[in-house]
Amino acid sequence: MRTATGLLFLEESGHFTASEIPAGLVASQEEDTNKLVSGAGTWHLNVEDGRQVVQLDFEEIVGVSVGGAPFGTQVYLSKNVQNAVLYYFQADPDNSLEIDFNKR
Repeated sequence: MRTATGLLFLEESGHFTASEIPAGLVASQEEDTNKLVSGAGTWHLNVEDGRQVVQLDFEEIVGVSVGGAPFGTQVYLSKNVQNAVLYYFQADPDNSLEIDFNKR
């Protein structure tokens, strides 16, 4: 994966925009998982298995060769003393890379 500063903007209106985020968050094809993608859609908070998750429903995805929008996925919400962190696991949570999204 090339180096980038991915951005995920969650707006109070329930809309979001994503820029240069890891395609593994949305791609279903192996050849696309190491790319960076951008997109937009709507979001809301959910509880899944006792954990808070942010449901992202992509209405537009740019950067993957197959699949694409509409597509729904979740990122997990972890709160610590400093700030809230959104994260997801690429592949199996027991054997994977964790990628954090920090609040600015």
